[in-house]
Amino acid sequence: MQDDWNLVRDHLTSSRGLKLVSQDKTQTSDILFIPFPTSYRTMIFSRIFSFSILYVVSGMLDQACHTPDILPCTCQADYTIHPSAPKMRVDCSRANTSKEIFSALNNFSITQLWEFRVTNNKKLQELPEGIFGHLSLENIYLNNTGVRTIHPSVILSSKDRLVNMTIEYSLLEEFPFHLLSSLPRLTKLRLPHNSLTSVPAVRTDSLETLNLEYNNISIMEEVGWATPNLRKLSLSGNPISTLPSAMIKNQKKLEEFSCSKCKLGPILSNGQLEFHSKALKDVYLKMNDISRLEPGAITGITSGTRVYLSSNKIAKLDAKSFHGILHVLSQGDGTLALSDNPIRCGCELEWLVRDPELLRKIHGSCENGTVLKALGRDSFKDCRTCPYECVDAQSKNARHRPDELGEKYVSHRFQVCKCRLHRHVRPVQRKPLLIVSFRKASLLLDPGEATLSIDPLLSSFLC
Repeated sequence: MQDDWNLVRDHLTSSRGLKLVSQDKTQTSDILFIPFPTSYRTMIFSRIFSFSILYVVSGMLDQACHTPDILPCTCQADYTIHPSAPKMRVDCSRANTSKEIFSALNNFSITQLWEFRVTNNKKLQELPEGIFGHLSLENIYLNNTGVRTIHPSVILSSKDRLVNMTIEYSLLEEFPFHLLSSLPRLTKLRLPHNSLTSVPAVRTDSLETLNLEYNNISIMEEVGWATPNLRKLSLSGNPISTLPSAMIKNQKKLEEFSCSKCKLGPILSNGQLEFHSKALKDVYLKMNDISRLEPGAITGITSGTRVYLSSNKIAKLDAKSFHGILHVLSQGDGTLALSDNPIRCGCELEWLVRDPELLRKIHGSCENGTVLKALGRDSFKDCRTCPYECVDAQSKNARHRPDELGEKYVSHRFQVCKCRLHRHVRPVQRKPLLIVSFRKASLLLDPGEATLSIDPLLSSFLC
């Protein structure tokens, strides 16, 4: 190390200027000395000093990492993330038991690590109390392990430094979610592909990503969540039949929500997904056996949201359920993905085809393979919204009303339309009818019989 400092001293001495010497090895005097400006000498000194500190620190890290005391764990100084500030990673993937890890890390000479890692180790079944000794960590990463439990002290020992925690493809049955409020720097918690069955209310101001995909979660506490900075919530692959609507509603910064391959079908009920985030980008609801959406099942999306309902069992695109969604998406770059659904493209789809702005927002095909966007108005030229064809219509004053209308409609005007049943309706029902409309009610009258019915919706379909 003394030689290294001598090298630094020599560089500093020569940094005052550029020294040109004679090519004649027998001549020792300088031919010319060009002095450097003071600012340039300061810059050189700063760079050499930084290099020297890095050299010394990296040497200390390498010396600590190669100590045999941490076997069977290994240590490596990672320069790829920040070359000027190497990160130390300890890998204990070769440990046979948690006791071996405990012994290795409790003899470690360094108190702060960037990452603790274990991969492809089914022998490791727990992270017990005190396993990290006096170490504090920024990252904890476990992949494909046999870990079922994790003691709270494992997390609390790094409460002021922990940023990311991942335990995936393991056997984790419980997790101390209640400790998240004590971790002010934790931004990502990833626990996919484990054996969790329930999730309590989570309270944390720092968490931005919560990944709970492919566990066995069927219960999520709905009330009591406080995650104001949550941006990504992943619940896919869990047997969730009812979403925590109140919790979803409170996520003001949510950008991505996924619950594909859950158990949300066959009916996605009103109010299930009421988003209140202006930043919402993606909603994944694939492969849920959903056959019908109630009106208001998905609300609060933005014009740029991408909604994925692919690979479900939706056969009918009901205007009451989908018009509101498509209307919002038509104002921006958002889309509605409906591929791999058995969509019937009969006359009931005329409302969509007659509005190209809505139609262009859908990605999907009919059950016969026809791309939805390829449908044109000519495909529905034989369709009629009302099953009756008007052959004689006229306006009349209320004083000429049929007696069947009753006294309470005396002051209103009404339409009288003599109709016949359209040819697409069953022939057995084909006979003349009178349709009398007033305000938003219609009365179907058979000239030869008594009143048939009063339908408040028919008036909007009269010709």
